[in-house]
Amino acid sequence: MKSLNLLLAGALTLGLWSCSSDEPAPNKGDDTKGDVFATLTLQLPNGRSVTDTTDDNGDYPAHSDNGNEVGKDYENNVNAIYVVLAKRDASTGAFTYAAKSYSSSVMNQAASKATFTIQFQSQELEDVAKGDAAEREVYVFTYCNPTVGLKTYLDNLTSGDFVDETYTLSDGDNLPFALKNQFLMTNALLHKVTIDEYKNLIKNNNTVATAFPLGTVKVERVASRFDFEEKPEANGLPKNAYTIDDNASGLPVGYVEFTGMSLFNEAKEFYFLPRMAAADEDWTTTTDICGYELVDKYVVSPNYSLKNQFGAGTLDYDGIKGNYFFNIGAKPQDYTYTWVTTEDDNDDWTGASGTSYKIWRYASENTLPLAAQKYGVTTGVLFRAEMKSLPSNLWGTVEAGGVNPAETFAAAINSHETIYAYTQVEEAQGNTTQKPVQVTTMLGTAKQVWQYAYTHKQSDIRTKFVAGVAAGVFKVTINGENKTTEDEIFPALVAGTDFDTMDKLLAAVKVTMPTGNLTNTDGAYIPSTNYNFVAYTPEKTTVDGVDTYHYYNYYYYFNRHNDNDDDQEDGIMEFATVRNNIYKLKLSKVTGFGQPGDVTVDPGHEDETPEVYFQVSALVLDWVVRVNDIEL
Repeated sequence: MKSLNLLLAGALTLGLWSCSSDEPAPNKGDDTKGDVFATLTLQLPNGRSVTDTTDDNGDYPAHSDNGNEVGKDYENNVNAIYVVLAKRDASTGAFTYAAKSYSSSVMNQAASKATFTIQFQSQELEDVAKGDAAEREVYVFTYCNPTVGLKTYLDNLTSGDFVDETYTLSDGDNLPFALKNQFLMTNALLHKVTIDEYKNLIKNNNTVATAFPLGTVKVERVASRFDFEEKPEANGLPKNAYTIDDNASGLPVGYVEFTGMSLFNEAKEFYFLPRMAAADEDWTTTTDICGYELVDKYVVSPNYSLKNQFGAGTLDYDGIKGNYFFNIGAKPQDYTYTWVTTEDDNDDWTGASGTSYKIWRYASENTLPLAAQKYGVTTGVLFRAEMKSLPSNLWGTVEAGGVNPAETFAAAINSHETIYAYTQVEEAQGNTTQKPVQVTTMLGTAKQVWQYAYTHKQSDIRTKFVAGVAAGVFKVTINGENKTTEDEIFPALVAGTDFDTMDKLLAAVKVTMPTGNLTNTDGAYIPSTNYNFVAYTPEKTTVDGVDTYHYYNYYYYFNRHNDNDDDQEDGIMEFATVRNNIYKLKLSKVTGFGQPGDVTVDPGHEDETPEVYFQVSALVLDWVVRVNDIEL
């Protein structure tokens, strides 16, 4: 078989690298006259590049307006490249394999130019490079840093449609497509070129100096990245600490210190080449490959048929959860938590400068049809925080005889007992565009719940507490006698009796409440079987004989891609994780305590939720590499 080596000379504006030339020897077969050598040259910029803001038709992509980020050198380096040429059927639009070439030249930082040497089989090109100009049109697909599995697949590719090939991830914590200096990148846009007739290639492009140029291919990473900005120390509190106020008095209760993050619902599968759908919220129309995300053009990931069924309620969670790692159906306390690295993001991202975001981790692409934007399939971050009592100088001031919520909370924390909160959903006041919010009142130990109910006669807390006692879910005894009615549970203080003061009554009261938590069927974090009381049981750890108790609570954040600024309704592509995007997360507001570690959520609940414990501002950024050029 003859071998045809086609020179590919071009520019790859992905960072400041170079590579060495590793040219193959000519074919040693019987006929060497048809051999044509080729090299791939990477022309490097003199500085960092900037991303394009429009596609080739002048249309503005539906990307974030928070700017772009060049990224780290190790996110930009290329040490191997696979090029596939394909023909496209004019009537069906289908792509079919035509030829391929691979190079794994080692790159270095020394030179201003980097060169790959590439070899195509002439037998393949002989079939492609014949006929008139229209018949000699080919599409150029480029895979930078192909994974082992992808390379094996392409090595064995000899015919047929290859653009629908997907990658299946085997370990959600180890991402072969997002390794340092080995980030997998593929076409961002389609690139078409008309090659010369075969006889002319053999005659005119048979030296490195006379290589046939294939033009420019734009590529993008297939991974997405999450960054996080830590809150600095303030007011004597540690980093990442947020003070929680009492809903009734407005006085501080305690604070939560964020100590860990865990990714949930990471997609196991994605397309190597990006797939797009026209303005169709359920992706039922014919999809195409490659292209910028526009206001009427959306990114599609695999299993969209199952996602549509799940969104419509015709498929239960068990039918789709196998497509994801770290399923949201698990209890928060069972996830593995990590924290941000010490490595800063690039301060030169165009949205702002001098920020303190740190790189947390990378993730696979996961996009959803509109109706499928639900807890069970949306990629997001589960935050772990620890509830802690405030130092006494931050307690706030109450009137004489009043109860200081921070003092009550501190006593509960120091008791190492299970502590309780009461949770209810309240309508947003004076704003019809906002969904109801979930309000949590921290009460303290079981006995402190009783004391609160005693002094708040008209409250929902008292009503629910009495109902729970009557149902036998809670138990109240006074001097060892079981009490069930409201008058028995809260006896009046009478001078000259055994209970003439609250202190005496408190000493005689014993309260037992359940420690387990369940969720409502609608997915709210309210344990209906516990009458809206939420139990926080401390986790005990022992180090060198010293016991410590941690009151962990948890917060779910469902990752937003294109925020529609409407809390009432999901928008198309509002909740998604898309390749080549950086999601910069920052806790901008924490309004209440999170949920306990044993409370699960309903996978079928919509992402736009009334349970607002805290707010996260997410800055969606494009890595510059998504529009950097490879001159082929």
